[in-house]
Amino acid sequence: MNIISKEHYQNFLKSISFEYFITVEPNPRYRMAEGDVISRVRKIEFYLNKKYLRSTFSKWKPEDRLWFIIFREGSKRNGTEHFHIMLHVPKKFYRKSREFFDSTFLVDFHFVWWSCCNAVDQRGSLNFISTNKPIHILRIEDSVAVSTYCSKYIDVRSEELNFWFAR
Repeated sequence: MNIISKEHYQNFLKSISFEYFITVEPNPRYRMAEGDVISRVRKIEFYLNKKYLRSTFSKWKPEDRLWFIIFREGSKRNGTEHFHIMLHVPKKFYRKSREFFDSTFLVDFHFVWWSCCNAVDQRGSLNFISTNKPIHILRIEDSVAVSTYCSKYIDVRSEELNFWFAR
């Protein structure tokens, strides 16, 4: 079996320019399963690509479209499980300007994220409207540092991945 090293993954990530860093904080009362996080991020990715690029974006090279990579960190057992998400933004936009994207990204992200809200609390009740919005979004100043931070717990020996491309 050919195992790719953690350093190889990190070097690959360092070669990509990421623009936004998103953290989905741990919330023991409203835990989010990794499948739910991945599903929401896929919907956001589709929504953003459809809104800002041409409708043929799915056939484009990765560097020419918006895409996310998601990293899981922490433990379910002790309630510290959370997710770090990085967004790659292409250099060229077709439907709207880059300035418009930067001014509306936070609203777009939250709109799609909370429109598909189905976090389950400890009692098994659905939490459709949460006043505790555990999402933090920052503009990345140093893409290399953020990608190294997000990928610090990549375990290439484990059969269970702790990172995903949202596609």
